[in-house]
Amino acid sequence: MDQMIIAQLADEAGVDPKEVNYMAHSGGAELATALLSGTIDASVSGYNDFSDQIEAGRLKMLGISAEEPVDGIDTPTMIEQGYDVSLVNWRGVVAPPGLEDEDVEELRTIMREVLESDTWADVLERNQWADSSLIGEDFEKNLEEERIIVDDIWKQLGY
Repeated sequence: MDQMIIAQLADEAGVDPKEVNYMAHSGGAELATALLSGTIDASVSGYNDFSDQIEAGRLKMLGISAEEPVDGIDTPTMIEQGYDVSLVNWRGVVAPPGLEDEDVEELRTIMREVLESDTWADVLERNQWADSSLIGEDFEKNLEEERIIVDDIWKQLGY
């Protein structure tokens, strides 16, 4: 995900994405350490990976890859800064193929109940997540749209 955002940003800035030296790290803590030590000059990660260092003034947030501004995060989007870059990290709940229709519908019902719960609302607020939940055909359609975008980015990187 991080490399794809960097590739999009490089392309928008007129830089060949293949020319960007991307170094993968195992997580936000490792990235923050690399940034603070000067091992790397910039990075991409989830806001919560860096929020404490940003709030302490040790790191500066340059932009967010969301399509719209995010409540509680006082940083402009890449789009607001003139770069057509928007890619958000998301998760899906999936099941193995071959389930009976009634089992699929039961799982979808459970997911709807979870998404309507106060617990889910608290998780969204605590983590400053946007709720982009999709179920069924809406999820399948969105997944196909995302696949096309991701495939295009990987092609730009030569994969």
